[in-house]
Amino acid sequence: MRKKKKEPPIGASELAALAEQERAVAEQIAKMEEMISSAPDRIRREYEESRSLMPPPDDWEDRQRAKRFNAHLSKGEIRNEHRYQARSTFLFVLLVIAIFSVAGWILSFIKTLA
Repeated sequence: MRKKKKEPPIGASELAALAEQERAVAEQIAKMEEMISSAPDRIRREYEESRSLMPPPDDWEDRQRAKRFNAHLSKGEIRNEHRYQARSTFLFVLLVIAIFSVAGWILSFIKTLA
């Protein structure tokens, strides 16, 4: 038969370290239990809060973009930008009219040949 080796007795410092670890584990367990016990109330409160909040309006991004645009430009620059946009719109409309006019002229020319 084999003889068991005797384990050295546990010293006071090792006992203190084990007690400290046990206390830390007990604190963590208490925190977890508290979190678990308060979870239903917290979830219900968050749900009610989300139900009571209104979603942002649909044009919120456009308003934010316009606000940033206006914050960076002076009134003269804004007036110039509006003038440029109006001019670009006018030119676009003229271009569309010209395209339809040329298409109409081509169709009438094809009809006269047939």
